[in-house]
Amino acid sequence: MTELISYKQARKLLKPKKRPKFNNKILVKDGVRWHSKKEYARWLVLLKMEKAGEISDLRRQVSFPLHVNGIKVATYNADFVYFVKGVVVIEDVKATKRPGQKLSATSTATYRRNKKHLKAEYGLDILET
Repeated sequence: MTELISYKQARKLLKPKKRPKFNNKILVKDGVRWHSKKEYARWLVLLKMEKAGEISDLRRQVSFPLHVNGIKVATYNADFVYFVKGVVVIEDVKATKRPGQKLSATSTATYRRNKKHLKAEYGLDILET
């Protein structure tokens, strides 16, 4: 017996999978979605550093609201936030630069603007790895 499906269901089944913007390989490990293999690898290194006592309070995907004149205009999501000797470190994993490139492919105009805004509003720098 054949089963009938609606037009919407058929379109959904036939729709090609959307590739990631920067051709990164999205990874799912232990039920957690990672934006890239490089980001997951960095997480493992930071976990080891936290266990060794070099860093503390390791968190991932921390949101920082960005304001202008008291109005929220954007949100910056940091890949990792942790403390080294009481000093906060904000870390963002970026793609490797190709020879001859000034910036990595993932260092978009929006990212650079949010980086400057975060520095102006909170006085915090972003460490790019």
